Amino acid sequence: MNMTLRKASLWALASLVMALGSCRQVDADITSTSVLQPSAHRTAMDEYIEREITSPYNIQIYYRYTESEIGRNWVTSPANEYNSLQFVNVLKYLFLEPYTEVMGVNFVRRFTPQAFVLTGLLAYNPPPSNSNTRASTVNGIKIIFMNINSFDFPSLGKYYHTLDSLGKVLETDPSVQSDYDAWKTWLDGQNTTYLDRLKDVYLRTMYHEAAHTFHQRVEPTKDFDKITSLDYRQADWIAGWTREKKNSLHYGFITNYASQEPHEDFAELFGNYVIMSADEWEAKLASADVVPEGRTRSGRSIIEEKIRIIKDYMSNTWGLDMDKLRAQLQKRYPDFARQDFTTMHSASTQQ
Repeated sequence: MNMTLRKASLWALASLVMALGSCRQVDADITSTSVLQPSAHRTAMDEYIEREITSPYNIQIYYRYTESEIGRNWVTSPANEYNSLQFVNVLKYLFLEPYTEVMGVNFVRRFTPQAFVLTGLLAYNPPPSNSNTRASTVNGIKIIFMNINSFDFPSLGKYYHTLDSLGKVLETDPSVQSDYDAWKTWLDGQNTTYLDRLKDVYLRTMYHEAAHTFHQRVEPTKDFDKITSLDYRQADWIAGWTREKKNSLHYGFITNYASQEPHEDFAELFGNYVIMSADEWEAKLASADVVPEGRTRSGRSIIEEKIRIIKDYMSNTWGLDMDKLRAQLQKRYPDFARQDFTTMHSASTQQ
């Protein structure tokens, strides 16, 4: 066997081992609560999704393993019902309800993805990629969220009850101040940890994909496309910045992915602006406040111009005030960990 054939054989063997390992991980992830086959009868979960999501918002939730909705591009696993229920409740609490409060339910029915598909593990991409996918979208209409079996935000409500009780005692007994402060510091930290995990993929993707539904109907002004027209990277949006040792923020892109093309730039700016707090947004702009060599503008000034154009477009074309949407979403942040997302409840029972 010559060396070339030997190397090819070893590579093929290694790829097979990795693929089999991934399959074993999928097998291990299938438990009694995994949803593999459609139920012969509608379950409580089916009724809950119909009542709280599908009927009011015209959105389908595929929490059972449905190969026709997922495709065969990845190795993944079914989602657990326990984690899927949490996803459904968080979707309502931090996406559908804030939108509805600002724009009304009919607007939400028109300008949100129409299907969410849930799978259990990170989706494994077989060789030669050997990578994992956390979320995938189809034309802003369908979002496939992977790794739902790690979507777990247990309620800290009982600890908030302790904090609330201490707060009442504190009104007449200053000696409990240190206990109150310790509990509040810990709970604030836990809540922030929850939100950071949630924003990283899920919340940002929801608002990003919703943004695509706007420009797909009416294009923003071409002035937006022209601002950084020479810096869009197309398929080279990951490797290009790394290879050239440049920071995409300094060139006016809120993320590397935004530098792919103008529509992704638009959606990334919309999604990041809405979910980021004022302090987080300012920190991002401060990092972008650099004028690259050979340029005349800082990344900050470019991003600020782009977000002004997007705000004007959303207000004038669709009647959506992005700052109102942002405020409605973020007023819910402090109480996120207080909620119980593991229970089927009506909107009126949310705290």
